[in-house]
Amino acid sequence: MILFVFAHRLEAQSFYQHFKFMADHTFTDILSISEDKKLAIAICGEGHFKALETTHAVIAYLKHVKNINLKAIYNIGIAGSLDPKISLNSIVEISYSLLVHENFSPEFHTYKTESFHKKNPLNLVTFTSRVKDLKTKSELFKFGHVVDREFWGVARASAFYNIPIFAFKMISDEADAELCPDIKAQAEFFSSELFKFTMNALCIYETKKPSIRLLTILENEAFHFTQTQKHQVKKLFHALKIQTSEDEKKLVSDAEIQEIIKTDLHPKKRSMLFIAVLQNRLNPFLAKWKNDFKDINKPLITADIDLFIDPKLEDTKVDIHFSAKNADDYHKKLLALENFNFNRFTSLVEGLD
Repeated sequence: MILFVFAHRLEAQSFYQHFKFMADHTFTDILSISEDKKLAIAICGEGHFKALETTHAVIAYLKHVKNINLKAIYNIGIAGSLDPKISLNSIVEISYSLLVHENFSPEFHTYKTESFHKKNPLNLVTFTSRVKDLKTKSELFKFGHVVDREFWGVARASAFYNIPIFAFKMISDEADAELCPDIKAQAEFFSSELFKFTMNALCIYETKKPSIRLLTILENEAFHFTQTQKHQVKKLFHALKIQTSEDEKKLVSDAEIQEIIKTDLHPKKRSMLFIAVLQNRLNPFLAKWKNDFKDINKPLITADIDLFIDPKLEDTKVDIHFSAKNADDYHKKLLALENFNFNRFTSLVEGLD
């Protein structure tokens, strides 16, 4: 199981929305566990003591009462920037944590995260009080790049049980009480961005050791995956497992794999087809969109006309490139352009089709 720890429930709202969590009957207001028991959310509260006590209690409960083994803890939430080089609304991955008291004396115990090996480590200061002025901010900058109220406590509990820990913090403010933004008003945005960042990170960290089944597919002689494609398949598999909570055999059945293998295609083409199957399963809406676009674009493809669209699908502007061999070819291409249904394309981009 992976445990996500947040200081406040609003920071976790996107996580609750994307997965089926049930409140635990023992820690009703604190702990929620997913139906497949692969994920859990703990709300630890604000302040290092509260975070330490809550996280320690939740870990002990999961380990000794529920008999659940935690393979990693992720502390996720907002933090203030001490370093002027760190921009607002950016998400940073913490490498090192220390506690600093109100008199600016640091605690003896410090903790490294699993990201400590990064080339540009970012240190986080957990401050025992709120940052109320620029002088305090200046003093804390001597110890680290960002500041929060709880991570050190979460890290200490994690270290006690020898559980790997990660920390992702979204920079919500510049740690200046005079310029403190309305956090509640932006909570939905903060949570959504943190969710996307965390899911991407999970795909990276959790796919370092692919399953035996996945290795069997990747090494099958009927396919030919490049190293980039292998990494892409691992990420897609993991994203599907998180999204659907399904067993790997249900994500792509043996029958489906055999169907791809039986096709009269080169191994490289089979690999591309297999990736397309995973992508379509992960995002059925995008798969349908691509099929609809292919249908609209068919007259241009047949006439060997290249159509370029906005990759972000935010603009209906198109770029059309073609060359004509002679007058007949030129008129053929003009006829294909006349048959191109631009209104339908516009509706498709705008989500109306």
